[in-house]
Amino acid sequence: MKSLCKAALVVLIFFTYSHAYAQYCDGIRFTEMPVFTDAEIDSALNVVYGNASNWLGITENLGSNIFFPKQGIDSLDRRPFILLLHGGSFLTGSRNELNFDCKEFARRGYVAATIDYRVGWDYLPDCDGDTVSSAMAIYRAMQDCHAAIRYFVANASSFRIDTSCVFIGGNSAGAYTTVDLAFVNQDEINGRYPWCQPALGNLNASGNNLSNTFTIKGLFHNWGSIIDINFLHSEDAIPMVAFAGALDSISHIDSGYYQNCSDYALDWGTRAIYQRLVSFGECADLSIKEDGGHGVYNVTAGQTLFRIGRASCFFKSLFCHDCTTFYSTDSIPATCSSNYRTTSVHEPEGGSSFSVYPNPANSTVTIDNVPRELRNSRLTLYDSYGRAIMVSGLNGLTATIDVSDFPDGAYFLRLDQGGKGRIIFKYH
Repeated sequence: MKSLCKAALVVLIFFTYSHAYAQYCDGIRFTEMPVFTDAEIDSALNVVYGNASNWLGITENLGSNIFFPKQGIDSLDRRPFILLLHGGSFLTGSRNELNFDCKEFARRGYVAATIDYRVGWDYLPDCDGDTVSSAMAIYRAMQDCHAAIRYFVANASSFRIDTSCVFIGGNSAGAYTTVDLAFVNQDEINGRYPWCQPALGNLNASGNNLSNTFTIKGLFHNWGSIIDINFLHSEDAIPMVAFAGALDSISHIDSGYYQNCSDYALDWGTRAIYQRLVSFGECADLSIKEDGGHGVYNVTAGQTLFRIGRASCFFKSLFCHDCTTFYSTDSIPATCSSNYRTTSVHEPEGGSSFSVYPNPANSTVTIDNVPRELRNSRLTLYDSYGRAIMVSGLNGLTATIDVSDFPDGAYFLRLDQGGKGRIIFKYH
């Protein structure tokens, strides 16, 4: 391997990094590890963020549920914000479906909200649905998402939201809505669906009268699509952490028609979005289940926690400027908490710290000056696709890894410490 690493190890960045988000790099907050108990999370339920006419012409209130660490317990005066939208093919669904997800993000230190948006269109089985009506349902959802973000930005002080750290995402139709909101502008959607704006108004002028502007910092994308991959431009690209099934027939992982019905417009899926972001040099993280269909990683609470853990670590890596593009066909749990511990095994008593060198490497990598508490660890080397390509023991003060036969690329070196947690080194 000619070049294993081009940059400082992520595990050391906490001790040298200085940035406006430095407070977010302190400790294990915003990682895969909860820092608050269920009893330490507060919520505001059925908070109305706007109202608008639905597809039947009936005005409906648009509600939200917000979850956040209790004020008397959480010391931060501002926290990153995550907005989540439920799925349901723009036909059904409720914000309550994502209460668990929001609460788990809040337990990790975020403010998280789930919203209702207007659903309904002239759907018929056997590919006979009204495509004009379906496009208008997508447009309404985008309008409602925009209105919700405006509301939370306007009320940031009430919920102690850091408006420079706004993330959005969701499942299925919710993922479709949020990725379109992030990457598709008014002119582009007018060209694709010219009947929507005359009938429903502008994307940013529905639901409420607020005029607050915002910037999306990143996406939490779960088995969704974008209406046109060519609407994703380099100047609009933002980081994304995503999850998808390779056998999805509703939101095809690369491109395809909804429910394989060619009467509907062609959409581009999660992997296509990931690949385009990476081609623009944007950081992205994608986990794929090769034998999975629609709604993968969403069957059990454990699968949901897997996604939330990876998303939390991904977002924290953006705060701390150590984001690494990642693609995996395995379910690799996030373990970034060990990177950010304020009292950690990389800084043992006595002031010494271990090192990994050279950086970059051509033939061997040496792990030196290993602290006592790490000297019986298991060492695993992963490639950028999340595949374990080497496993060995770490039994003494020094260990050497032969990397001469490995191809160029990004690698992950993991130390498993039994019940003491894990430490991850990331190479670019």
